Amino acid sequence: MLEPAPMSVWEITDKNSMEYEFRYPDGNDEATEEQKQAFIDFEHWMAASNPKAATNEPLDEAVTYGAYTFKGFNPPGYENTESPTGISLKGFTVNTYAGTYTHDTYEYRMAKMLHECEDHLVMDSIVYHYLFIERHTMVDNVAKNTFWSTEDLIHWDLTKDYDNDTSDGINNSGILAFSYGIECLDKSESGAELFNGAKSVWINFLYGLPEPRQYLYNQLDKKGAWNPEEYLNEFKKHQDILPERIWIADFVKKYLRPRQMGLDGEGAYVARLDGGKKTH
Repeated sequence: MLEPAPMSVWEITDKNSMEYEFRYPDGNDEATEEQKQAFIDFEHWMAASNPKAATNEPLDEAVTYGAYTFKGFNPPGYENTESPTGISLKGFTVNTYAGTYTHDTYEYRMAKMLHECEDHLVMDSIVYHYLFIERHTMVDNVAKNTFWSTEDLIHWDLTKDYDNDTSDGINNSGILAFSYGIECLDKSESGAELFNGAKSVWINFLYGLPEPRQYLYNQLDKKGAWNPEEYLNEFKKHQDILPERIWIADFVKKYLRPRQMGLDGEGAYVARLDGGKKTH
């Protein structure tokens, strides 16, 4: 399994100098040449597919794309190979970009990427991640806090949840900064992106596919995935494991001690101390 994360670092100097990091469950520090090339190939396909980079130049010849029906492919080794919950895009058809194209337009690139997506992506996973970070306003989980992983060096997923410190409208400073309901590509009044990494190809691709997003969202909703009571109960289940003394020690070390040591002159850390394990 291949997962980007801080451990062994190697650099690609192809078109642009880029740095990727890998973590392995078996503890190996170095990626093999085959694994490196697999990620390079994936990155190149993603970059070349970018719908937002359409040139509007004429194509060498006209290209026709029909409606696309998701195959629901899951590589061997995934827990949801047989989709035991029944939640999947498999069998869902998108008609939006069907047509004949003569120029390199946004619609042409969307049609092309749609028809190629399951050759490279586990779409159930990718669409779910989109819904999850948008449902919980996770502004830092588009690019930096994503773990792209693969079982077969061909199909890539986002099944590895990581660093949800900006969930439910919280920014990187622990401040409630974003209201519920903002979209992944929304901008502030000044034009700044609200979600970090909003130029990422995958997020723009899915933004152009509202139908499968709605289809998967509704399936998840019927299973109770977005139920707020269940959501809070899940937090409570994990929080209740820790005795109150542990929470108090955590408060002291994170919020009070920096102030006592003169490291928090403005009192920013203290302001983030809510004083109870539920609200905290």
